[in-house]
Amino acid sequence: MKKIIVLIFSILFISPVYADLEGDLYQTLADFVQNPKMFFMDIQYDTEDNFPAWEQNSSIQTNALFQLFGIGNLSFKSEVLSEDLAFPQITASINGWYFWGLKLLTQIPALKKAKDINIYGFSPSLTVRKSVNEELSLFAGAKLSVGHIGFDFRDVVREEISSQSLKNLIENSSYQNKTYIIPGCYIGMGILPEANSYLAVQLGYQFIEQRLYAKIIAGWEYWELGLGLYPDSVIILHPMVNFTYKFDI
Repeated sequence: MKKIIVLIFSILFISPVYADLEGDLYQTLADFVQNPKMFFMDIQYDTEDNFPAWEQNSSIQTNALFQLFGIGNLSFKSEVLSEDLAFPQITASINGWYFWGLKLLTQIPALKKAKDINIYGFSPSLTVRKSVNEELSLFAGAKLSVGHIGFDFRDVVREEISSQSLKNLIENSSYQNKTYIIPGCYIGMGILPEANSYLAVQLGYQFIEQRLYAKIIAGWEYWELGLGLYPDSVIILHPMVNFTYKFDI
């Protein structure tokens, strides 16, 4: 997340910070130009909740850290089939996020010519879980990640950046208007040692981009602490603090 903020603000502010961050900025921009949607796919991974329903059969969840960064996000999941001896549990979920905080950039005088800023995503998923014993369960699922990346900073870049070499590099990524639809799958395991607590690990794969990722989540009655691992991302480890409200339908 820090690299995303550095990227956006380093592109758009004219100040001595360029001299201090130039090397880091060039590497970040090179990665961004090569595959800009990777940055926003990471946001989607961090905000979605496609783990099984554990004790209550439904829940609403939000990534509280991302709310602080201006990324509104909400996940809802519900059990559609209860587990018994013959059938596994099936959980359906829908997750959505919107990067509304970027809209505030146009209130800054130097960025007033930025336009068409619209970045969002959503992801429906279906998860199958089967208990091994009272504490351990295994799960697997499939999801479809859908998102849109839209912004136009070209006028800002032309007027505010004096370095021609930096300007040439930035102009390649200062305009985006793309929609992505990417299927994925995941497997994992969960441990429920006691009431209102659980530990879960998930390993996922994104087909089109051929990306592996992993998550580990420790949960209690209302809060989850987690860590996302994205080996090919600029930021490899992503901490997560989720607020979740569980209930039965």
